[in-house]
Amino acid sequence: MLDLYSFGNMALSFDYNPINKRPPAGIFWNPSIYYFLGEDSQNWTFVFLDWSPHGEYPVYTNRSIASSWSCQSWLVTTGGNGTTNNLTVQHNANGAVFNVSVPTVGGPDQTTFFTSPDVDCGDGCSVIEAFESSAEKPWYYKCNITVGAVHNATLPEHEVGLALRRMASSGIALQGYGLNTSLPGTKQYQVYPSQSAYGQPQIGSAKGMGQLIGQFVCSQLRYLRFSCGPSNCLSYTLC
Repeated sequence: MLDLYSFGNMALSFDYNPINKRPPAGIFWNPSIYYFLGEDSQNWTFVFLDWSPHGEYPVYTNRSIASSWSCQSWLVTTGGNGTTNNLTVQHNANGAVFNVSVPTVGGPDQTTFFTSPDVDCGDGCSVIEAFESSAEKPWYYKCNITVGAVHNATLPEHEVGLALRRMASSGIALQGYGLNTSLPGTKQYQVYPSQSAYGQPQIGSAKGMGQLIGQFVCSQLRYLRFSCGPSNCLSYTLC
């Protein structure tokens, strides 16, 4: 998991193109382009490469895997300056509110991403919560982040196991040790300062937050070569 967290940060080293500029299979790889943003900006696609027998001349394939998201955002009305665990969040314009407990006090001007591993939202899906602290306009976000199955996989070694898909979908919040799903309510979290790429304030943009987390997910996929046996156990090696 520590590898996944580190790999997610490496997304910042690479450019991306819109999905309509995805090269066809067999085109030589552009070393700076791995990721393609969907037309609706609701998903990132990572395209796998094939290599010549001697490890030279990588080319794009027709195989790909995507991270997608569905996010909501709410204004924080109490506790938003980052000095308390307890938030009061504005649910709607009619004055309804709800409470959120943040697993750590990260301080002002940062974004805390956190996840509960015992919450199941489907295959390859994790629920990611984010608290964007601010003295002026703090925000709370809740996202379903999903890593889908490999598209156009034709061999078992092309597949990505469910365990890894689930772990990658929550990678932005992981701390580097196992997800203990036997303890209800267990949370993992990471804090990113506002000056960092993944801590940049989205100022209530649910779309922007989903895109940010999805980019982190795709970077993890870039840095892993996947294989999974019949029992769906997880193994991986560096690309």
